[in-house]
Amino acid sequence: MAIVASRFYGVPLNSIEVIGVTGTNGKTTTTFMIKSILDEFNKKQPF
Repeated sequence: MAIVASRFYGVPLNSIEVIGVTGTNGKTTTTFMIKSILDEFNKKQPF
């Protein structure tokens, strides 16, 4: 079903930028730093 849906609707990840943060320590700090950087460049953010 996922294959049929992606062929019908397209793949949204091809048209958006995604940033993933993984690990044990520093995720909150890293996400706040990324948000600050994106704010400086006036990028649209989903959070």
